[in-house]
Parts: sequence; C-alpha cells; structure tokens
Amino acid sequence: TLPIGYAREDLSALLRAHFLVIRAQNIDYELNSKVSAMYPSLKIAWAYDDIYSVIDIKSWFNFQLTSAYAKIDSSMHSKNQNSYRVLLWAGTARPELIARQLESKFKFTVEVLATNDHDNNYNSLLAALRRDQAVLITEKDAHRFSSRLMSLHPENANRLSVICHRLKWHNESPVKQMLKEAKI
Repeated sequence: TLPIGYAREDLSALLRAHFLVIRAQNIDYELNSKVSAMYPSLKIAWAYDDIYSVIDIKSWFNFQLTSAYAKIDSSMHSKNQNSYRVLLWAGTARPELIARQLESKFKFTVEVLATNDHDNNYNSLLAALRRDQAVLITEKDAHRFSSRLMSLHPENANRLSVICHRLKWHNESPVKQMLKEAKI
C-alpha cells in the first residue's frame, strides 16, 4: 500500500511489484487507468480505512496481550449520543478523514489536534490529555508510545481511547482472485 502522505519509494518501485493497493475513500478511475497504462502487468486493488471501534487504552493493551478485545468502549458515545466532544490527536497526514468518519459513525463532535506525520512529540500528547475531554489516538500512535502509555497517570489514562480500524476492499472479489492466483 502507498501511504496517504508523501511516497516513501520512487514510483519506479512499481516495476518490481505484482500488486498495488491504493488506499482512498473512493476509487479514482482516472488514476486507475493511468497506472494501468503505465504498468500493464500490475494488478490494482482499492481499499479504504474503516473505523470499527473506539476502545479505552486499558482494553487496547489487553487486546495486545490476549488477542481479543476486552470490550468496546460504548461509554464514549452513550453519555450523550448527539454531541460527545472528543479531541483527536493524530500523527497522520490527513487527520480530517479520521475525524469525518468518527463524526458520522459515532456522532462525536471532533476537534482535531493535528501533529506532524510521524510526530514523536509525546509531550504534545500529554498536554492534550491534561485538557478536560476525551482524547482519541490511532493504533499506530498507541503502538509508537506504548511503553510510555502503560505508565500513564490513571486520570489521564481514563481520558484516552484508541481508534481501531481495518482495511476494507472497495471490491473484494478481484482481490480474492489476485491472491488466489498468487497462491497467497
């Protein structure tokens, strides 16, 4: 897959690839045609990130240890179904995409605290946790700061939850066929 931000490899790397997974909320048929014309043997699949759960940090750590989510944090959106305010602290290239999904799926009112992509500024996250509202982070950020997050003060830990997402295919049957042909 290619990241949403800047490409980490030169496009010539596609000459070595068998498959290209493009992550986007919608299929760009014009881009699909251009890539297919430039790399005719390359198989292209389109996928998008689907947020399926928001869980508290303690349950997320339990998942990491037991491989089973302990619980979905329903308390986050049962308190006030129409306007639960959250702060999204995200070190990703386009946090507004995550915010829109949270707003539509969970009815959150999301304030985005955008940090630089791959920001390692843990103090910025701590400052966000000192505010009197729930803070959401991505699984990537939770992994990055996991050793520090395990020792959070309980008051801060109670405000922190992790956004869980999975990659979903826009059209799953061609992907299954590609994997079958590759014997994966």
